[in-house]
Amino acid sequence: MKRMLFRAALAAGVVTALAASPSFSQTTFHKYVALGDSLTAGVEGVCLVERHQIHSFPKVVAEQLGIADFQQPLLSERALRDASTPACLGAVVAGGTITVGAVSQTGGPTNLTLPRPYDNLGIPGADTADLVDLRVSSPTGGTASLASTVILRNFPGGPFEGLNAVDEEDLLGPDFVTLWIGNNDVLGAALSGVAIEGVTLTPVDGAVPHPLGHARDARRVPPPRAGNRHPGRIGRHGPTPAGWIVQPAGDAEHGGSALSR
Repeated sequence: MKRMLFRAALAAGVVTALAASPSFSQTTFHKYVALGDSLTAGVEGVCLVERHQIHSFPKVVAEQLGIADFQQPLLSERALRDASTPACLGAVVAGGTITVGAVSQTGGPTNLTLPRPYDNLGIPGADTADLVDLRVSSPTGGTASLASTVILRNFPGGPFEGLNAVDEEDLLGPDFVTLWIGNNDVLGAALSGVAIEGVTLTPVDGAVPHPLGHARDARRVPPPRAGNRHPGRIGRHGPTPAGWIVQPAGDAEHGGSALSR
């Protein structure tokens, strides 16, 4: 329930920010790409499945922008069988009581053969650096690496091997991008109640430039296609690219900021 309320509030904040910005009021967007972690991907009940993904905040934003072709790495859902895939948590009714327990499991991809990158590139388990460092995923890697085999499809021999999330975003040439990242950089400290740089917090010297800002030139990532030189971006990390105006979009402590030009 909390995640559903968060998702609705975040989507509403994004749309409200756009509506309030003079530079966006007369704009029609044609390609929207979302970058981020599990909050962007649409994870609920500790699992990523289609019934949650179709209500992810990027999907809601895409609908509000009138973008019909918004592709996500959809995953099917199956009945509980074994421990081979993560269990999806939900309400379990037994003996007149309601508890939280496993109700199903993540199945397999339903649109894995999409010939282009997905529009929702949210990677469960990803930290800030993963958006630029995770170029080759592995099913035997960590949470972000495993998820990227389906989301980025940059596994060895895959269609996008060697490309990170920002590279794939650039391939799509979006004119509007959202970025929600950084939760996993501080999650260890939040769960343990102890903030130790390099242990429960991503160290400052290990941070990377804003994935949508100055990092583009430093990493020599190809620029967006002609005609998309001034994309709308919403983000929450790193320095603001020169020439972009920051406007409020919800609680700043929870990453709310809209960037327009």
